[in-house]
Amino acid sequence: MMKLGINVHGAVGRMRQDGCEKDAIAAFEKKHNAYGEEEEKVDPASLGLKIKKEVPVSKGIKMKRLHWDPTNLKHIKGSIWEDLDETSIRYDKKHFELHFQVRQRKPVDEQKSRPTVAAGQIITFVSKKRTQGVLIGLKNLNLDNEQLRTVLHNMDEKVMNVDTLSKLLEMAPTMDEQTEAEKKIMQEGTRRVKDYGTVEQFFFTLCDFYNLHQRLKLWMFKQNFHEICDSLLDQYKTIGKACDKIRNNKNLKLLLTIMLAFGNHMNYGNKRKGNAYGFHLPDLALLPQIKTFDGSMTFPMYLYSF
Repeated sequence: MMKLGINVHGAVGRMRQDGCEKDAIAAFEKKHNAYGEEEEKVDPASLGLKIKKEVPVSKGIKMKRLHWDPTNLKHIKGSIWEDLDETSIRYDKKHFELHFQVRQRKPVDEQKSRPTVAAGQIITFVSKKRTQGVLIGLKNLNLDNEQLRTVLHNMDEKVMNVDTLSKLLEMAPTMDEQTEAEKKIMQEGTRRVKDYGTVEQFFFTLCDFYNLHQRLKLWMFKQNFHEICDSLLDQYKTIGKACDKIRNNKNLKLLLTIMLAFGNHMNYGNKRKGNAYGFHLPDLALLPQIKTFDGSMTFPMYLYSF
């Protein structure tokens, strides 16, 4: 199969379909480095962790997978996962399997909406919506194009404070708009710049400011630096207190323990994702995507009902 261009994982799948022995499949995977990018195998007992007992899935049942990213065993000690023991969770395994097994569904006709195509270009190449927003901003800015160029070149903070920079950032041309303005106006060699709309002239005036948005953001950062530092320091203290609360929250530990029990049940037989001692907390956002076979209940809803 490898000579036919089938990759390692595809070949392993065919071997399982053909009923090959597990030892033969494991030897094949090892030979062809099927899981070469996986982390080095670590014995949980050598790290002072209890050996987990896998909960097998009933015969003939194929479970949906919970695609979490297991926490490295070396990072379990000292974390919230260290004291969690999902063996204390009692639940109806058959009921759970019936809800989260893989079943064939009837095909659903999907109608894909096609994007609408613009009717055509107009002489003033900036859209009406964009033009309206920029015109309002220019009125509040109260600077003509040449004055604005001078202020930006000199980084005059008496004129450009944080609020003014924030307003300018909203209406400043993007790199694409700068390129378009230069191209459109320079190609119209028989016309003067004043023949174009106010917004088009504004974009053309700033077309030679490279990375304009990034430079404006950096200027705002410079002016806001001390305020940002004070804010981050307060956030750091708040996060530290929150971490202490989370680490000592009994209800959260119980919830994570239940999720470990259910997730390891669903991922039974999966070398990388199964028999996990913990998982990355951002993976919690994936849970609503997992639904029961009939689509009536999501994984978090099942947890709540449990």
